[in-house]
Amino acid sequence: MKKLQDEFSFGGWDYKLIERTEKHFIYSKTAPFCERESFEVFQRRITPPGRFVRDGVEVITEEKEAFPKDEYFGKWAWSSLCIEHAKATSEKIELHSSVIVNGLA
Repeated sequence: MKKLQDEFSFGGWDYKLIERTEKHFIYSKTAPFCERESFEVFQRRITPPGRFVRDGVEVITEEKEAFPKDEYFGKWAWSSLCIEHAKATSEKIELHSSVIVNGLA
């Protein structure tokens, strides 16, 4: 299974892993255009392997940990301006069925 990286850049933001558990992730989020560090906390979810065609080419994907898209914030992902709030939010997150189904709990 492909795991989320401890550090990566995406959409102009730099992410650094703060906490990983079987239930959730907490990442710090920084960017050169933003003076303040923020945090993203989200439920750990596993995306199953897949097979699809893109531009006439068959693509096979492996099982992987999911990083939330913008539309998932407020559902299974949240932003916070302080680590204490992010940790309090993480305590309310339950184990997702995709983690249980894949025998990774």
